[in-house]
Amino acid sequence: MKRSKFFVCFLVLLILQILIVDRVFARISIEIGRPGSVIFNIAVPDFFDLQRKGSGYEFGTNLRNIMVNDLEMSEIFNVMDKKVYIEKVEDIWKSQQINVKSWSTIGADLLLKVGYNLQGDRVEVVFSLIDVNRGDIILSKSGTSHINDSKYLIHSIVDEILKALTGEFGVFRTKIAFVSNHKGNKEIFMSDFSGDNLTTITNYGTISLLPKISPDGNGVLFVSYKDGNGPQLYYKDLKGGSIVCLSRGADSASGGTWMPDGKRVVASLTIKGNQDLFLLDLQGNLLRKLTDYPGIEVGPTVSPDGSRLAFVSDRDGSPQVYVMDIGGGGARKITFEGRYNSSPSWSSKNQIAYASLLDGKFDIVVTDPEGARHVRITGGGANHEDPSWAPNGRYLVYSSNKGGRYKLYFRGMNTQKEKMLVNMEGDQLMPFWFK
Repeated sequence: MKRSKFFVCFLVLLILQILIVDRVFARISIEIGRPGSVIFNIAVPDFFDLQRKGSGYEFGTNLRNIMVNDLEMSEIFNVMDKKVYIEKVEDIWKSQQINVKSWSTIGADLLLKVGYNLQGDRVEVVFSLIDVNRGDIILSKSGTSHINDSKYLIHSIVDEILKALTGEFGVFRTKIAFVSNHKGNKEIFMSDFSGDNLTTITNYGTISLLPKISPDGNGVLFVSYKDGNGPQLYYKDLKGGSIVCLSRGADSASGGTWMPDGKRVVASLTIKGNQDLFLLDLQGNLLRKLTDYPGIEVGPTVSPDGSRLAFVSDRDGSPQVYVMDIGGGGARKITFEGRYNSSPSWSSKNQIAYASLLDGKFDIVVTDPEGARHVRITGGGANHEDPSWAPNGRYLVYSSNKGGRYKLYFRGMNTQKEKMLVNMEGDQLMPFWFK
């Protein structure tokens, strides 16, 4: 966890001083099932070395490549080819006034002007985001970091740009917990969204599954066989390292999820041969039994306001997704297609993603909590499973065996482009996306 502590310090040290924001830029509304609904043409000239008064140096080129990749992954930008740029980078920095006509002529909506200054082992990056059509500076900021962490400085800048344009931060400083067997056993790891800075969460030499990071990022729920009495649900403090078995007294556990307050969990437990959902505290004390039906009740996920619960049950014959009020009341089925529906994930934007067995393979489907509209977002003859929403609710990560082994893939709801994350040996499964 030393790396995690360093990032906290890094973010504190990050200098982001707003110089000019003299208008409110139009907020972006991206709807599920409307691919390509909003795209800005953005020009990103080479990064300018403020000391050497030039561009094209390797360090600046590498930084620009990271930024272009982030902008394109955000799915609201089309980064324009440098070949069509009319104005030279040096000319942009010589003049105090941006010649917006030279950028509007090539069809740019936005211009991102970026310079950097190397001082020993530190780097300062300054940037301005310009509305080409109006000639306004939307955002002008600077940030400083250690050279080794310059990638995260760029991630921070892109997140700030997205916040200015959409009202929401992007995902480039988020993390993903997941299961991998690259060391032989199924253990739980976490990494940055980019797949860097891999951290081991479990190392028990057995099977550990279904990680769920707490809302404050300080704890993790998971299922493990580590104590030799079958699958049980555990809570691990990621700071202190202490572990509590939350399912003591149960025959077994099939996973759990967090309530928004981070103080309670919904757990799927088998007690006296029957599998139901229970509300527990972090010491494993039973607060309330939530379901009481024969058959399976698994895969719980809670709505953003904590009032409702989605889960999987076979009470009607085959595994389907249901929604119920946590306070009590009947559960209502919201999936009807697919012989086997599993792994629901409830987003911050009140959408539910789940895996559905369609045409002999699992695909990811997105619906609303009422089950009124279902959008199939994957395909291609491979299995796509275990969806998890980004904290901002605009993107999904899931596992797929489209390349043979199961890997983690990122997909946005705007253009629905797909990108593999966490490139490592073995299989990567059961991702959970968190801040």
